[in-house]
Amino acid sequence: MRVAAPSKLIVDPDRLARRRAFAFLGTAAMASALVGLLFVMIWKNYVEGLEPEYFREQGINWGKEFQRRIRSQTNRFLASAQPFEVENWRENLDRSFLHYFDAEFRRNPTLRPRQIALLFKKGNGPFQTAAPIGKGLDREPPGRSFRHDQDSGLDVAVLSGSELVEVVVDGPVDKVGPEIGDSLRFHLVLEFRPFHLVTGRGTTYAALLVIVYLAVIYLLFIFVFRLGRRQMKLALSAKEKSIRLKAISSVAEGIAHEVRNPLNAISLNVQYLEKLADKTGHTPQPGDYQRIYRELGKLRKVIDNFVNFAKSRDLAITRWSMGDAVSACLQDLQARATEEGVTINRDDSGDLELAGDRPKITQVLTNLLENAIDALDQANEKTIDLELSGSHDLVCLAIRNHGATPDDEVMKNMFDPYFTTRSASLGLGLTLAKTVIESHGGRIQATAAPGGGLLVTITLPKEF
Repeated sequence: MRVAAPSKLIVDPDRLARRRAFAFLGTAAMASALVGLLFVMIWKNYVEGLEPEYFREQGINWGKEFQRRIRSQTNRFLASAQPFEVENWRENLDRSFLHYFDAEFRRNPTLRPRQIALLFKKGNGPFQTAAPIGKGLDREPPGRSFRHDQDSGLDVAVLSGSELVEVVVDGPVDKVGPEIGDSLRFHLVLEFRPFHLVTGRGTTYAALLVIVYLAVIYLLFIFVFRLGRRQMKLALSAKEKSIRLKAISSVAEGIAHEVRNPLNAISLNVQYLEKLADKTGHTPQPGDYQRIYRELGKLRKVIDNFVNFAKSRDLAITRWSMGDAVSACLQDLQARATEEGVTINRDDSGDLELAGDRPKITQVLTNLLENAIDALDQANEKTIDLELSGSHDLVCLAIRNHGATPDDEVMKNMFDPYFTTRSASLGLGLTLAKTVIESHGGRIQATAAPGGGLLVTITLPKEF
């Protein structure tokens, strides 16, 4: 026998289906997680994008409120002050202003900004800041950062920081007495917590919620998938029992047929000997008994095959290597393969150790290899490709002969009891092989090989 490496033959449909299902679930979960996290990021960026305009609106609203209060307080001062106080309105208004807002802030702490100050000017000179309420102004925003509001006449600048958002409002105090006119402005500095700090915890919770939700969905998918597989196994088990009962029924019918012919032959031989003895006094010769023994041998063979079929599920489980079993089978068949000019190409890969009934599996392998050799009787290319492959949970064996491709009827019925294309066979070999393989939780399949011939694939789990 010559050992070579054939093209890859083994494909496990169950394993491929499991891989595809888990790949789909993993891809769906990852895509969903990315979409969820992308949504959270977009929402966060959207909220942060609202900050400048939102805080500018807040600054305008606060500026309008303080503009109204300063105007009201200034008019009240002008209405109640003495003439000499009005003449020195800069100093007196400043004291009145500070007194009023100190009291106002104590009464309503929610209105307290970081700083509020009046700005005075003399004639056409620049505005000067009087004593402010609150902390001093840390930094003046650049002029270009102010935006003018046409409705209120306020200039607003929003300065974003890592911890606080600073809103600076600068505007005139209009609608006051002519003594003051446009010589009075106010300067307001507000502080807000930025959205990304306020919503940061919520964003984190949202991201965690998305991840937990996707994990639950993923686990639910796995649960449904495994539940479906369990239901499928139960359905397959019920179907297998039904097939087994049908097979037993077919075997029983075949036994009845196979037993009837030898019994008829034995009965005819005995009757013939009786009649011959009565008429001629003939004494039975050894050849007469040999015919009866041959028919009894046929009966014995039928009974032995049925007993083997009935005991096919009585398994003695041990750990062994499929590679060693195949080597033993090839060694037993070497003489016949050499005599008939058959070349067997073998290729092993992976871990081939498994748990099972080695004698029964070995018998199955022997039957399949003998069938493969028989199929090459009239073939031009007398070659058998044999491939062994082991993974973390499966051992697969593929046997391909390069003979003629069986017709559809043979492909459909080859595993049925007593179906055979050879006169010397009882037709239980492949039925017994299928029963043994399925008893181990495995699968045996026969398909037409590409380019001609028959491909028989056996898949067995490593753990019984």
